[in-house]
Amino acid sequence: MKRVFAAMLVLGCSVLSPQPDRTRYFLLRPLAVSERQPVGGFDRSLGIGPIVVPDHLERGLVTRLARDEIAISDTDRWAEPLREGLGRGLRQNLIAILHTERILLYPWEPSASPDVAATIEVLQFERTAKGTADLAVRWTLERGPDRIPLLTEETRVSQPIRGNDPRAAVAALSSALTVLSRQIAAAVRRLPP
Repeated sequence: MKRVFAAMLVLGCSVLSPQPDRTRYFLLRPLAVSERQPVGGFDRSLGIGPIVVPDHLERGLVTRLARDEIAISDTDRWAEPLREGLGRGLRQNLIAILHTERILLYPWEPSASPDVAATIEVLQFERTAKGTADLAVRWTLERGPDRIPLLTEETRVSQPIRGNDPRAAVAALSSALTVLSRQIAAAVRRLPP
């Protein structure tokens, strides 16, 4: 009886003892220096935002299991709110692509509103069960402080995930964000003065 009681006591203590935190935190990677292309400077200011992100994407890395089913990781999390990480990543990518520091993040001062602004609505930003990182974004370019719509596009990108580690998924999602950045930059360059 004493042995059973001792075994139960040890088992109870191990269940109640603190468990190690296995949570890992990830950041999106901006465009690598080797990927930057020398292009003439951009002579206007560009604003990014507002950025709208579905709540379920903010909780942790999301895996799409089926069209109507997702899994949200309890241990693989974003190190910052995803909305902020996307804004930061887009800004750094666009600085590199457009060769200008005149990239503003929303909200900006009304007196310093950008010449052109890109509003971003994230529809998908997730890894898939088939081994890809998928991004779907609807974005609109608007002109001036009155934000007159000029162009609305939808970008869909699917990047292969090279490996099973969450780091590989984050790298593929970062790569998808670079594709979006290049599309926005190309559209902004095509706008009339």
